[in-house]
Amino acid sequence: MKNDTKPVEPIPLATDRLQLSETSETHLDELVELANDYEVAVRLARMPFPYSRSDGIWYLQNIAPACASWSVLASGRFIGIMSLKPEPELDFLGLGYWLGRSYWGQGYATEAGRAIVQYCASLSNLSHLRSGHYAENRASGRVLEKLGFRKVGQHKRDHPLLGKKVEHVDMLLKIGSPG
Repeated sequence: MKNDTKPVEPIPLATDRLQLSETSETHLDELVELANDYEVAVRLARMPFPYSRSDGIWYLQNIAPACASWSVLASGRFIGIMSLKPEPELDFLGLGYWLGRSYWGQGYATEAGRAIVQYCASLSNLSHLRSGHYAENRASGRVLEKLGFRKVGQHKRDHPLLGKKVEHVDMLLKIGSPG
């Protein structure tokens, strides 16, 4: 991927149980409801808590357009977000995601992640994806491992919600590798 490449297009994707569509205001109320959960926010690097409607609107107007952002739907119900953020300094895209707490442990993150990884594999200008998780968030680490990501480092990282540095695991996926 070249540094001047625009983010990939968030084309509609589907799996056996999920539909992934471009993030829009259509699901704003559900986004705010699910994101306004301390247990969700504490696992993420940049999600504010409490999470308000204005936070959701800010995300939709400022963050979603700067990356490829998909709303994840199960049986037509919004359950979370998957995104690919350009990281020009690394020449990679960064995979980020979150699901509402009531959807954890059901394989949805892995299933949606596989759809994103397969989509990325179809792009000729992309060789790697980057992601990571706070070391305490072992469930997210397992999702990334199932997708084929491998640990490439670990460091202390600021955690805005906790107000301190915590261990963060950096992971990398070579596109085309088994996952």
